Amino acid sequence: GVTEVETRAVRDAAKKTGEQVLLKGWIHELRDLAKIKFLQLRDVSGIIQCVVKSESLFNEFKKLTLESSVEIKGKVAKAEIKSDVALKGVEIEVQSLKLLNKAENLPILVTGKTITEDLSKRLDNRSIDLYNPKVAAIFKVQSEITNSFRRFFYEKGFYEIQPPSVIGSASEGGTNLFEIKYFEKKAYLAQSP
Repeated sequence: GVTEVETRAVRDAAKKTGEQVLLKGWIHELRDLAKIKFLQLRDVSGIIQCVVKSESLFNEFKKLTLESSVEIKGKVAKAEIKSDVALKGVEIEVQSLKLLNKAENLPILVTGKTITEDLSKRLDNRSIDLYNPKVAAIFKVQSEITNSFRRFFYEKGFYEIQPPSVIGSASEGGTNLFEIKYFEKKAYLAQSP
């Protein structure tokens, strides 16, 4: 028999063609094509396409909503993937599908190729907006740049510190700020570096 490999990362599963895997993540996209169902499973490492062919799983598939958390057991198979965001070359042939937590309907769309919502609505729902791969890419690039600077200076023997910052107005969302006098004016210590 095939030994089941439990992996927490979509990217790890993609390297295990022919093996059974256990994946947990969030539903990024759903497509229902009558006799076959597709879903894209997302975790921090990426997005992978999963295909549901067994009619015994169709009722469970109908319960799914975008951003619901699920557990999927299945076999990793080679496949031609047409998605812009899912890993290329592999998909998961779903053998069992367990809904862990059903998500409510989303206030904004995160799976579209173009961003159609206005900025104020996206900012009101920023944590959801970051699930859009195009939006997340901006922060991944920023993170890589910051980390590159950090690595460069760390390798040169520098230390990283986060000194207190003085700000001129209480701009941090109504938290209790430490007020100080600065040249006879009110100032505050920032709560974040």
